[in-house]
Amino acid sequence: MYGLYTNNIEIVESYKAASIYKWIIYYNAGYNIVVGEGGIKLLGGERQRITIVRAFFKNSKILLLDKTISAIDNITKKLIRESLKSRGEGWTILTVAYYFSIVKSTNEIIFLKKGEVKERGSYTKLFNWYGLYYKI
Repeated sequence: MYGLYTNNIEIVESYKAASIYKWIIYYNAGYNIVVGEGGIKLLGGERQRITIVRAFFKNSKILLLDKTISAIDNITKKLIRESLKSRGEGWTILTVAYYFSIVKSTNEIIFLKKGEVKERGSYTKLFNWYGLYYKI
């Protein structure tokens, strides 16, 4: 286990990239913090950021984000998107999203309706196409 402070730069950088480093330091137990039953309860956004930390630390090459940052404030969302962009170079990141702020920054959007691919392309391409994506 890691104590309050750790010399493992990968761990520290992963927590910073997910914008949860200050939260970990806030609790006296630091990296030894017990969560869940018998420990502190995590809020939705905290759980989501811990999940992102794990992906950063494991250096996952494929990452599926299903409403992963829905419970996080807009400033933190922006920081996490920037971290994913810089740390996730070469990764395949699939994002299930309902917010345009998330979708705008992706390379490709696959617009589904009733489980069927209806449109596919960049945000700009789909928006200028005046199709289904544009209408919503």
